[in-house]
Amino acid sequence: MENENDHEYMDVTLRISQTLSQVYPDDEESMISKYHGDIMLWNKNMTKQKKIGYLEASVIEIERSMNCDIPMVDVFDTSQELMDYYCYLVPKGRRNLYFPFSKAIYGLANEKDPSYNLNILVIHMLQILPRYRGKDYGLQAMHLALDHLGRGCFISVITPFPLQCNKEGNWEKRMELDLFPGEERIWTRKLKRHYARLGFVPIKGTPIMALDIGHGVTPWEKHVNSSVFAR
Repeated sequence: MENENDHEYMDVTLRISQTLSQVYPDDEESMISKYHGDIMLWNKNMTKQKKIGYLEASVIEIERSMNCDIPMVDVFDTSQELMDYYCYLVPKGRRNLYFPFSKAIYGLANEKDPSYNLNILVIHMLQILPRYRGKDYGLQAMHLALDHLGRGCFISVITPFPLQCNKEGNWEKRMELDLFPGEERIWTRKLKRHYARLGFVPIKGTPIMALDIGHGVTPWEKHVNSSVFAR
């Protein structure tokens, strides 16, 4: 019997909005493009869509901050989450360099000097409603975000974090997070294996994973047909 997840065509789309707020020209906040949106699933006839998930992401525009003489650390320091990423990505001994990122990121970029492209796509959150899990809809949505929001970025980063460890609000109730077992480390390992199917690799000594997207994103159909993608 053919598995419905093994086809080469995507079942989902992203309805993405960009958060716009008043900022002073060329300040730290203006160097971050914030996106959020719903993950939508087509019906069998491709005539209607329903919301099955939610995604949040940001593009850190390091290139523009450098042109405006704004230190990279000041841009990341606009939120605790981004500052954590800065500490994971930029070792203390390299913070005065033009390409300050860690050796792991340096090697991941597959470039001796990827200075032409330093922007970073951060995936903050990706959630799928319970009845739609296990069908790779989340990976499809992630791939769409990488392909569209990641243009002009050299890497994307994500922190695999079990949603059941952060429960609040009505949407979280719909996610049925209380039904998950409580072993955070076990679920974190499962999430890492899940994101690895798109090519994300763990960054040693940190809780984050990263993916080289500076040379483009692997087409979805190639992911589906690869041995790495297989469960």
